[in-house]
This record gives sequence, C-alpha cells and structure tokens, in this order.
Amino acid sequence: MPIDENTPKKHRIVKYIFEDAANYMKNGVKLRQMINAFDEMDFTDYTEAHEFGDMYESMLKDLQESKRDGGEFYTPRALTDFIIEMIAPTLGQTIGDFACGTGGFLVSALKYLKNKYSETNNPEDIKAISDREDMPNFYFKELDAIATDSGHLKYRLVAAEVLQFDSKEEPTIDFTNGLHYYIYGANEVIESQIKCNFAIYYQKTEIWELRNDVEFVNISGQVVNTELLFWDTKSKRIYSDEFVKITTTDDVLTGYGFETDEQISNYSIKKASGDFKVEDTGEM
Repeated sequence: MPIDENTPKKHRIVKYIFEDAANYMKNGVKLRQMINAFDEMDFTDYTEAHEFGDMYESMLKDLQESKRDGGEFYTPRALTDFIIEMIAPTLGQTIGDFACGTGGFLVSALKYLKNKYSETNNPEDIKAISDREDMPNFYFKELDAIATDSGHLKYRLVAAEVLQFDSKEEPTIDFTNGLHYYIYGANEVIESQIKCNFAIYYQKTEIWELRNDVEFVNISGQVVNTELLFWDTKSKRIYSDEFVKITTTDDVLTGYGFETDEQISNYSIKKASGDFKVEDTGEM
C-alpha cells in the first residue's frame, strides 16, 4: 500500500509496525520439529505449559532483536519477576493480567507464591496451597456447544455456568446451575433430551452424574423424572438406584432402580408400581 501525504496517520502507523512482519515458516523441517515438540507436551502439567510460553517468548525476542519487531511485543521475564516482587501478592488474592499474551505476569506470580509458601508451616497457608485443586482450570458462562460426527450433529449442550477441574485426582466438569442436553439421531432430529439443576461429568470414566429435578424425554414423549441419574456415555446406558417416575401416553410407572438406553426404547424398573393399561382381547 503506497504511503503519501494524504494517507491517514493511523494507516501509516499500521504499515510502519507490520511492514517487516513475515507470518509464515520459511523452513518446513523446522516447522515439523516445532510441531513435534508441541505435540509431546502435557498441557495439563503447568510446568510444561509454561515451557510453551517460554518457547513463544523466545520467538518474540528473536523478532525484536531483528531490525524491527514485526508487530510483536512482550515483557521480559526479569521485568515481570521484578514487578511481581514489588506487588508481593499473597495467597487468596486474585491476580489479573488484562493484557495477557504469553502469561508472563501470571507465571511470575505463580513462581513467587510457590517460592514464598513452599516451606511454610502456617496451617492456613498449607490449607490454601492444598486447596488449589479445588480451583477450576477453566470457567465458562452461557455455554452453548455442539458435537458432530462426520459433519452430522450428534449432541448439543446448553449450560449457564461450567467449571472445569483438571487438577483433581478425579478430573470433573461441574454444571453448577444445571444443563440442557440434546441427543440427535438421523436427519439431525432430536431423539431425546435431558434437563437437570446440577450435573457433574467425570472426565476419566466419561460418566455423567445428573441431580436435582432430572427430566429425561424421548421423541415419543416418554418422560422420566428422578432426583439422581447416571449416564455412561461409553456404554450408552442410563441408570439410577433412586425413586423414578416414568410417564407414557398410557401409563404412569413408579419405582426404585431404573435402567434404559439413550432413547428410552428399552427400560426396566427394579421395584415397580403404578398404573398399567391392559387391553381386553375378549379371550377367556
């Protein structure tokens, strides 16, 4: 883009900043090596995740040491460490990096707190450190997510609040204000749906624990109501040992102990009671 005396100032600034940017990898072998290195990282391990940030910052540093920065900026670790030492954060405080790029300030804060409290004997400090696994790794608000298979819609999940705990011994995803889960069949038609006021998804076992006013409805209008329901997504089995009510077009069944598939096409109640419709065939 040519620059002359009529070019707006902000356009000239943008051109000046980015005119040396080369946003492509010139060497395919180096690109492959970099991808392999990233692929070996365990991003659930915070030390390895920080290594990723270090690698990215080293790339930015190389750009800055060239004849121009190519539009990339970062704060050196020595400076982030110094600023954090001056702030002197303590356990229980919330630390925010509102211009976060590689998370340098957050990493420095974490290192500072670890060094400060790693040998503490204060019971309150020890409890605060041990409770870190109770802090969510991710937080989502007003989530509306879908899952597809070969381009076909299979599931849709709607939730007001989601907390993901990857640091727990049993990693979970908690839906503290409940959820609405849609299961799709052929031609992307809703075959069944589940609603509840609280839910936990166990990431290792891939099992859902649904609680508080659980309602499970299929395409035929059959409705299952209970206060506790488990859903094993591997075996596609849904079950409960609690009191359950099943409403169909003809019957209302109640009992304790229940098992079915994702479409409620085949179900069983262990201790059943309720009203059954019996057709009169005229036979004696």
